[in-house]
Amino acid sequence: MNIFITGASGFIGQAIVKKLLPEGHSIRALLLPQEPESLATGTTIIRGDVTRPETFAGTMKGSDAVIHLAGAVGFQTWKNCLAINRDGTRNVAREALSSNVRRFVPQGMPEARGVSPSRASSGSGRR
Repeated sequence: MNIFITGASGFIGQAIVKKLLPEGHSIRALLLPQEPESLATGTTIIRGDVTRPETFAGTMKGSDAVIHLAGAVGFQTWKNCLAINRDGTRNVAREALSSNVRRFVPQGMPEARGVSPSRASSGSGRR
């Protein structure tokens, strides 16, 4: 199976890549420009950013599935969480649709909701 993975350099992404490669799957990994290739060894590296769809346009063609793991984790501004988690997911899903990818697997996480705007000013960051 040809699989496109966002967030392949993260903790969960690396574990999924290590599981899928020995099973014979072909993986294209979307990495940010500054991320080292060693975080996605054995994959075809695609340099891009989920918040900038033009950076990965056309790279999902021929994929059977997309596993979307990219997301803002840890302490982030509300604006950054929306840009990555909401808009980035929309960008990845649109590209998957336009590339006729049949399977789309998003990964949810508690951090996806980001910092509550009411708490961002207090510095607590968590609800």
